[in-house]
Amino acid sequence: MSNSALLTLHFSFSDLENIMATRISLVRSIRTKEERQQIGTLTAPFTQALIDIEKKCFIRLSCAARAADQVQIALNSVVRAQRLEKASSFAVFEEFASVLWSQGEEKSAVEYLDRLRCDGGHKYVQDSIADTQRALLLARLVRCFYSNPSTTPH
Repeated sequence: MSNSALLTLHFSFSDLENIMATRISLVRSIRTKEERQQIGTLTAPFTQALIDIEKKCFIRLSCAARAADQVQIALNSVVRAQRLEKASSFAVFEEFASVLWSQGEEKSAVEYLDRLRCDGGHKYVQDSIADTQRALLLARLVRCFYSNPSTTPH
């Protein structure tokens, strides 16, 4: 069982939020220290790893917030994850669409996800979308369409 599943099973949302805030604070502190020692604009691999960890923390917090019906916290978390990226990763892109859906903006969420289907995602996300991710995305779009035909993308 993954650490995130264990956190969900044994902690309330407020506990998980406090744990994630502490993790994010620690990672950001280390990242800031590393960035001060950096020469030039090239991001060191260790600094990039810290950014990735911080981003994963925000995505996890967003997922937990959606599950706890704390949509504003979910939105704030995913936006903070987006700000850490030069170009969106698939995970952040997908989580943002999930937050839109949780806010009752189903049509916007479907249109947002449909952008990945249209061009293979290359224009919108920095990482390549694996065949399994693409299949899951298409399945999610189909499920959205059949559960609410008014959300059909243009």
